[in-house]
Amino acid sequence: MPMGCSALYDPAMLPVFGELVLNPEWSRGAGDGQLAGTDDQELQGVMAAAEPLECDWASANGGSGVGLSTDVASVSPEVSVTIEARLRAVGANCYGELAGLRCVMSGSNDGDIWGESHFLRDSLWLATKYVNFAPANYTENVVANLWGSQ
Repeated sequence: MPMGCSALYDPAMLPVFGELVLNPEWSRGAGDGQLAGTDDQELQGVMAAAEPLECDWASANGGSGVGLSTDVASVSPEVSVTIEARLRAVGANCYGELAGLRCVMSGSNDGDIWGESHFLRDSLWLATKYVNFAPANYTENVVANLWGSQ
């Protein structure tokens, strides 16, 4: 389990975030699921129980409609099976990638583009949700930083 959000990101990736700020002050303690790695309430409950590391990229002032949230949690193999089953049940496309399981889904609402990427490997769960901001190879970059290049 990484000790902090900085362990997730290669310094070369940081410019892609532009004016977004990592864990802006307003985002701490939001607790409403708006800044979570998933929109699914059942998965939010599983993540909350796992006491995740929360890494949110958002406007320093909030309310911009652009951002990305990644939660990282340590989970048991049994919980991983539950997560995969739930992701498949809500329509995620799941497949093997980078020596783990990746599940993705995306869509649009009222002109906003959104998506989720979940990655399970070695008892870690990465759950990422984005709105109007989806950096290329984001999950792959995080995986490379946590497990090394594949």
